[in-house]
Amino acid sequence: DHAQILVMTGEADEELALQAMRRGAHDYLVKGRLSSEALRRVARYGVERHLAAMELMRSRLLLQAGLDALAHALAVLDPSGRILLVNATWEQQEEGNPLVCCARKGMSYTEALAALDGGHGVAAVQLRKCIDEALAGVRDQHTLDYRLEFSGRESYFSASVVRFFSQGCLHVVVSHVDITERKRMEMRLRSTEELFTLISEHVLDLMAIIDDSGHSIYSSPSYFDQLGYERSELESLGSMELFHPEDRPKALESLDRLFR
Repeated sequence: DHAQILVMTGEADEELALQAMRRGAHDYLVKGRLSSEALRRVARYGVERHLAAMELMRSRLLLQAGLDALAHALAVLDPSGRILLVNATWEQQEEGNPLVCCARKGMSYTEALAALDGGHGVAAVQLRKCIDEALAGVRDQHTLDYRLEFSGRESYFSASVVRFFSQGCLHVVVSHVDITERKRMEMRLRSTEELFTLISEHVLDLMAIIDDSGHSIYSSPSYFDQLGYERSELESLGSMELFHPEDRPKALESLDRLFR
């Protein structure tokens, strides 16, 4: 893969040798001008090119390995929206996220998104708009959370679209990550919070949440109904002030044991 191609030519064929170099040859020698210095130059340049090619390959392998280690499905697009590079996570999406499965390396990602219909169409349209705006320079970065139904289940994803320039040429990175578990946790938490609010707002007992210094963080409406305080008054009082002076030491002792 790293063989050095050397062209030997006659003096009259020097232009032909230059054309050969433009097509992939690495160097050339003119038969009528052979010398030990010319041979040393060709050998030295050949070694330097080989070392540079090896270093470039190591850098590319390291880059690809780093991209393949990501949990995100990632693709790099050219200015036309064509996919230049994908990581392993993207390639492995054969029956996963339809917004990833619809396109492979070498395909136009924007056209693939436009071809999606049904339940995936809305998310595809939104993502394509983000990509079009990045390519047009309207915005440098987009984040899009979207919901899809496929394989008999509901899934949530987050897509990121970022534009950048490499050697003066515009590129766009598109990545997708599955956030289904996070979304489900958020929904469970929201449901728990709603249940807590429902209970605390209607409980008849005095219900409060306090910190380790005894400061009240939350007081149920029953405090105001049964004790007759306005909210502003209760917020200005420390929780210990609601205890009878004789009961405060015992209350403080109990509080101290709870926060140890």
